[in-house]
Amino acid sequence: MIFYTWYDDMSGNFYFSLIPINWTKLPEGKELPFGCIINKVEFLDDIIEEFVNDPYKGVIPISSLVDVDPLEKDDEEYVENTHVRNIWSIIL
Repeated sequence: MIFYTWYDDMSGNFYFSLIPINWTKLPEGKELPFGCIINKVEFLDDIIEEFVNDPYKGVIPISSLVDVDPLEKDDEEYVENTHVRNIWSIIL
C-alpha cells in the first residue's frame, strides 16, 4: 500500500489516503491519483507546516486571483498544467 498525505490550500483541508501499490486505475505514467504537478517532499513535517502556516485556510485572497481567458485556455487544463501540489508518501 502507498500512504500519502497533502494539504489542499484551496479548500483549507489536510488529507490522507491509501492506495494499493499496483493500483490499475491510475492513468499511465502516474504514481498517485492527482491531475496536477506533484512535488514529493521528503518529510511529513513539510506538509504539516503548510497547513499550520497557511494564513487563509481555504480562502483565496483577491490579490492572488488571475484573469483567465476562456477562449485561450480550458480551465481544467490550466489548473492541471500549472498547479503544484506537495505530497508526502510512504510505501507500507
